[in-house]
Amino acid sequence: MNIVTEAVKQYVESQKKEWKHDRRQSVGASEIGQCSRKIWCIKYEDMESGVPRDPDTKDSWGARERGNLIEKHLLVPAMRAKYNHLAMYMGEEQRTFHDGYLSATPDCLLRVNGHYMLVEFKTIDPRANLTEPKPEHVYQAQVQMGILNHIGEYKVDKAIVSYTDASFLSETKEFEITFDPDYYNAAKIRADKIMLGEKMTDFDPEGWIAGGRECQHCQFSVACGVQRKDVPTQDGTADPQFVAEISDLARQYKLAQFMVEKSETDVRQLQTDIKSRLQEKQIRRVVGNGVSVSWAQVKGRETTDVKGLREAAENAGIDLDQYTGVADPSDRLTVTVKVKET
Repeated sequence: MNIVTEAVKQYVESQKKEWKHDRRQSVGASEIGQCSRKIWCIKYEDMESGVPRDPDTKDSWGARERGNLIEKHLLVPAMRAKYNHLAMYMGEEQRTFHDGYLSATPDCLLRVNGHYMLVEFKTIDPRANLTEPKPEHVYQAQVQMGILNHIGEYKVDKAIVSYTDASFLSETKEFEITFDPDYYNAAKIRADKIMLGEKMTDFDPEGWIAGGRECQHCQFSVACGVQRKDVPTQDGTADPQFVAEISDLARQYKLAQFMVEKSETDVRQLQTDIKSRLQEKQIRRVVGNGVSVSWAQVKGRETTDVKGLREAAENAGIDLDQYTGVADPSDRLTVTVKVKET
């Protein structure tokens, strides 16, 4: 029985926010820093050129609703109580501002000492250790300030991105961001490209390029993955110009690969140096000069002896083949660059 689970799910569905504008017609400030391929898929999902969502896509509304609850029942009332009419466009009074294909719906526009400042409300997992604002939130704040400055109704050159601990509501970290027009200009170009794109392959898989963390929560990861692994079935003939193009890319690839390996070596060397000094001093934690260093034992992960398990199953007369399968096909890119002999 899922008495509470179903009740909460139905309640959240009934409380979904209704936007006064069609969010598919522009790229929001909270979207502009995300994978452009994913955002294009979201905007054009219901159109002929759209890409289907993953079959097993689930609406992971938990974190989003957590933020809504804390904003609605704590942050907005607190700001109103403290700043009264100087805290604008919050809660039910939120307003969406547009500039071409860019849009922004700030959490709060605050007037302090005659100057306007944006305040963005975020909630954070208590396990996170933030020392600076997340890049996508910096981008979001920059776009919000840029749109307001472009419209001219308010001049905004500062923003605060606040992170309220989702477990310990008394703990909030705040970061001040100064307006940089370069962010905004880049966002304008990026939004135009997304909204004027005609197909998914007009965009690089930026989430995958950045390491794949964003892909874990993407509704279109299956279609994107199929496209990324779409190896040509035939060997065509490459003309000299194409050979030169791929050769140049291959050399850049090998150089980047070398730099990554060198960076990893440098990181391991510095890690070894820090640990050696801590061992010499018999100290495992150092705090000061804006730096915190902590060295601790970590419990080993639980592992499974697959070979032993298979042998035990065979001895017990259990056929493990009925529990095995073949993973989805992948791809492999092999790049070799010959070094000229001297």
